[in-house]
Amino acid sequence: MPDHQGVYGPYQWLTYGQANERVNNFGAGIMHLNLAPDVEDAELNNRGCIGIYSKNRPEWVIAEQACYAYARIPVPLYDTFNTATVIYLKKMLGASQKTMICSAG
Repeated sequence: MPDHQGVYGPYQWLTYGQANERVNNFGAGIMHLNLAPDVEDAELNNRGCIGIYSKNRPEWVIAEQACYAYARIPVPLYDTFNTATVIYLKKMLGASQKTMICSAG
């Protein structure tokens, strides 16, 4: 994250263990808060979807891997998509997507 002047600090590495802990914690939170409930849709194997709207960053991958770990379907919504594309995708997903994860910068 940039500081108050928009300057980024040095890259901070994560070990596989640290990344795995974040994935498991994030996924458990998604499930505990029912942010991606099961849906009645055979094409989705009755699994809920989670939109991820973000630039490339570690949190994007953590959210994606949490979806896989907890049998949810990640729906990437890239920061390069225009507003019309995001709205179109959201309409296509309908009730199967209850939650959108967004980055702040």
